[in-house]
Amino acid sequence: MASIIEDTVAEAMGKLGRVRAKFNGLQGIFSLLMEEHKQLATLLARAEMSTDPEKRAELWAKIRPELLAHERAEAQTLYDVGSLPELVQLAELS
Repeated sequence: MASIIEDTVAEAMGKLGRVRAKFNGLQGIFSLLMEEHKQLATLLARAEMSTDPEKRAELWAKIRPELLAHERAEAQTLYDVGSLPELVQLAELS
């Protein structure tokens, strides 16, 4: 399992991503996605930096289920444009 410090740093980076998203005018599902993307990117970067195969396997064991859950949720909500008023408005502006 990833260390408490790695988990905490990834969570903090995720929260920072969400704050940044809100600052840039994103809300709702978009700010949550930004948070999750930042959190997972931090964990992936940590795995990439590691030269220890066991450490990389530990991190991947944490990252993989989160990526899969994120992908499923994103596919169900984000790619069904009609289900989110924010997406409908963005589509109309395009």
